[in-house]
Order: sequence, then structure tokens, then C-alpha cells
Amino acid sequence: MTFALEDGTGVTGANAYCDVAFLDSWAADRSYDLTAYDTAAKESAIIIASKDWIDLYHNFKGEKLSATQGLKMPTDENVYDDTWRAIAANAAYLQLKGLLLVDEGSISTSGIVESESKKLASLVKSVTYVKGTAQTYRRSTPSLDAAIKPYLKVGGGFGSLYRW
Repeated sequence: MTFALEDGTGVTGANAYCDVAFLDSWAADRSYDLTAYDTAAKESAIIIASKDWIDLYHNFKGEKLSATQGLKMPTDENVYDDTWRAIAANAAYLQLKGLLLVDEGSISTSGIVESESKKLASLVKSVTYVKGTAQTYRRSTPSLDAAIKPYLKVGGGFGSLYRW
């Protein structure tokens, strides 16, 4: 897939919220070492973070600037700036480190085995898993979730609740 950067105008076909230079600068400001990753790996992480995490899991305030824009941001109610690009860079960094989205082929939905017992007569097998170790496609990212929260829609669309 070709790397296509959003520039804040609602670019048609855009698939990335920040570029590699911004990711590198963001990481350097935090003393994060990305020298083990080449440009192609960084671009892939940015695309995954932009399309498969930011856009797939979030709904933003406002409407897209263009019906043909490739990504959900920018909107008429959200500013697309370096703060937004930093959120995308943070997500891309976590993806590079394997801490954002999990490769679905490697998921263990049950988790780490704590104990296992087997019995041959009548074929009984019992497995106990360590609590809280089951993996899902999306990892827990509380600091990233907090950073993106101001951009998100609020409410579920069931109307307003009035208290009498």
C-alpha cells in the first residue's frame, strides 16, 4: 500500500495521520530509540495505527471535511495539528513495539496456562489460566485512550436523559 499522508485538508486516499519524520522527532523528544526500524516498518506502523486503531475504534466529533477523505479526521469540529499528529505517533510507536494491536495469528484468547491436568481413562483435560493474561486483538492503552478522548463523540445516540 502506498503511504498517503493526511495534511489537515481531508486528503482523498490518505492512510496516515503523521509521517516518519514526525514519528522520529516525537520519539527522539522522549528518548525512544527507533533505530532498529527502517522507513518501511515505520510507515507500516503509522498506517496500522491510523487506519486499524484510530479510525476503526473511534468516532470523532463533527463531520469529515470532505466525503472523499481517506481518514475520519480532520473534522469540522476537531483541529488537526501537532497534538493530533502526536497521538498518531504514539499509536505508531506502540504498534512498532507490539503494544497496540496483536497479530491475530498469534492470539491466545485463553491466556497463560497456570496449571493443566490430564486423565486418559474417559479423556478428561482441565486447564487453569492466569487471570488477566488473555489476549485480544487490541491491547489496553489507557494513556493513549486518554489523549484521544477530547476528539471523540460523546453519548450513544439514544437521545437525552431528563431527570424530573
